[in-house]
Amino acid sequence: MNEKMIKALLLLGCYFFFIPLVYPSEIVWKFADSPIRLGQETIIAAGDALAIEAGVLILMPSGASISVHGSLTIGGTEGAPVRFEPLHSGERWGGLALQKPEQPAQISYAQFTKTRSYKAEGRDRAAAVTIEEGTAVVEHCLFADLSGGGVEASKSFLTVRQCEFLILGEGVHCSQCSSQIIGNRFEKHSGYNDAIDFDFEYGHLSIIEGNFIDGSEDDGIDMGDVSVIIRNNTIFHASDKGISLEGKSLVQAYNNVIAGMPEGIAVKDSCRAELYHNTIAQVDTGVSIYEKNAGRSGGKAEIVNCVIWETKQSIQADEKSTYSVRYCDLMQLPSQGDDSNFSLDPLFTSLAEKNFLPLSDSPLANAGTATYVEADIRGISRSAGLGPDVGAYEFDAGSAIGDWNWFDNWRFLRR
Repeated sequence: MNEKMIKALLLLGCYFFFIPLVYPSEIVWKFADSPIRLGQETIIAAGDALAIEAGVLILMPSGASISVHGSLTIGGTEGAPVRFEPLHSGERWGGLALQKPEQPAQISYAQFTKTRSYKAEGRDRAAAVTIEEGTAVVEHCLFADLSGGGVEASKSFLTVRQCEFLILGEGVHCSQCSSQIIGNRFEKHSGYNDAIDFDFEYGHLSIIEGNFIDGSEDDGIDMGDVSVIIRNNTIFHASDKGISLEGKSLVQAYNNVIAGMPEGIAVKDSCRAELYHNTIAQVDTGVSIYEKNAGRSGGKAEIVNCVIWETKQSIQADEKSTYSVRYCDLMQLPSQGDDSNFSLDPLFTSLAEKNFLPLSDSPLANAGTATYVEADIRGISRSAGLGPDVGAYEFDAGSAIGDWNWFDNWRFLRR
């Protein structure tokens, strides 16, 4: 056996199945060779490139992992996704770790199921996909039945779009990253975990847009010391907060629908938040502004064109925090605010079915004021009527300037 062949086998850690390689630096796992059975720890070294063809099934022993230092391309398709599964029934494999990858990674139409915490190259990990000091695009992927998290990134540039996260711990966790989390579905997050969790900035603005979140044992979206745009998301049934904003940062949160939890939006510890055109309903407290950690000061919020209904307290602030509220429909009007605020039944289509579209005679119609928000949660222009409507939805039809409508376009992921 020559030196190149020995290196190939060591890199792949394969057993039961031999993968012929001409050049170890260019590794292709082909559909014709599927299923691919790997060993306990597979390492794609710096200088090497791994490409996985559409339709490949990769079978992993209990706790097994793949570590990538070179480059990675997973080229699944809608009709032929790449699947990562345990080798034996009843077991759970580890995960995929990109550690300072040399090239941007592309992970398309891959399915990650039944993972658990594991150790790779001497380090403990818990997520199905980990990115450290790299760039990665994860799109059209499924993360399901995981004992840990879905995607975890640190000091990286990350895009996660049109993926599905079901029955797991944290969905996406980013620390010191610049991230775009767009058009994903998150459901059933257990173990005091958030669906989306960001900690600290990385010098570039992040965006969380067009996601559907239903069921989290902590917050739907949790931001700590991160300036970010949070727009066009739907968040139901979190155990704590729909959106939690903490630490020194500037956040724009608009066109979000939040319902069925103790708190809608919390602004804490020196965070400055612009809350425009949000629909918040069926919560104990609509917006909370306060100091959580002693010495970090209170929050500051500007609340404009929002509807906050079916609440025990629409807005609550402590003495260390400040806020302004204008052109809002509030179930409980605060002591501060101007005459543009009102308290009238918003006439949603159906509270019971969480359909928060306003009816044709809703007092929300044309009751707002102009802001930088040009379209509603569906992409319908805010200039369609005599004035912008209050809340996440415009009643009047207009030109669709957005390119993502969750309820109309997500279905292709499960066809």
